[in-house]
Amino acid sequence: MIRATVNLTTSAMLIAMATSLKLPLSTTYVSFMVAMGSSFADGAWNRESAVYRISGVMTVVAGWFITALGGFLIAFVVGLRSSTAASRPSSSSRCSADTCSSTATSSKKGKTQTESRHRAERNQRGHHRGPP
Repeated sequence: MIRATVNLTTSAMLIAMATSLKLPLSTTYVSFMVAMGSSFADGAWNRESAVYRISGVMTVVAGWFITALGGFLIAFVVGLRSSTAASRPSSSSRCSADTCSSTATSSKKGKTQTESRHRAERNQRGHHRGPP
């Protein structure tokens, strides 16, 4: 019961102090290391159980590193895919032999310029229809 009280009090004090100093920390890491420290301090780490405790600590710490690396790699791949997808031209900005339409021509100014260009092309070919 004393160890649980020490664990909770020490973890709460460390987390509160680090939070007030605006330091980034993992509450899981703090709680886990406090529990390992208090169990080591009260002699719970005897010769027979030390191997199991150390292997448990190493498993937890290795899990933290593996998940951090996995998160980094997944975010990196997703970031690469989204940045390359954003840099590819969309189908609306491709030009064909007759017309060239882009997202800029969807604006009023773009439509006016495109209509003027088409009207000039029709006039050059002699197919002028209706008022300008």
